[in-house]
Amino acid sequence: PRPALCPGAAAMIVLHGRRLQLTIHFSFFSVLLLLTQLTRSDWGLWCVGACLLHEAGHILAYSAFGAFPKAIHLEAGGIRIVPPDRPLPPKAEELVLLAGPLFNLLCGGALLAIRCPYAAGFHLLLGAFNLLPLPALDGGQLLELLAEHRLSLRAADRLCFWVGLLTLMPLLSGGWLLFRRTGNFTLLLTLFTLLTAAFPGKN
Repeated sequence: PRPALCPGAAAMIVLHGRRLQLTIHFSFFSVLLLLTQLTRSDWGLWCVGACLLHEAGHILAYSAFGAFPKAIHLEAGGIRIVPPDRPLPPKAEELVLLAGPLFNLLCGGALLAIRCPYAAGFHLLLGAFNLLPLPALDGGQLLELLAEHRLSLRAADRLCFWVGLLTLMPLLSGGWLLFRRTGNFTLLLTLFTLLTAAFPGKN
């Protein structure tokens, strides 16, 4: 791939491959550095590694169905895959959504088997977290896909909104308690990011 700086302000690095464009936003490194400095540990790097393998699961699933993502963005809020122009059949879309979390769970199980519980924890938590029915996560997108094929679009939208909101509220409470007791704000920050990404402009 050939790297290139985006014109204008130094906001990103773009790597062009034969079939894929990788965009690395400088905010991604800024957030990673901030979390590493605040926690004084290497867990941020382990988390990024688990995220990369998570996205690798999605990409492998796309490839299995003869498709390939248009681009991958590494941003402050995480890693985002731009899906291919050609839509996949509904069953294939469901499997692609499940592939990322399942890849993490398999990696976590393998790491537990070789007695690496610290590294395994990142994969197991990330896999389970992404299966939650929140609109910005794989579980929420899977719920939306299933609901739209069984309900009207309006009913499916309402169902996903309320299920996501009811799931998010106890998580926010848990994040607040974690912050009050330990000073760890990472769960609150993650959930707030999901809240703003998942429910913009909802009435």
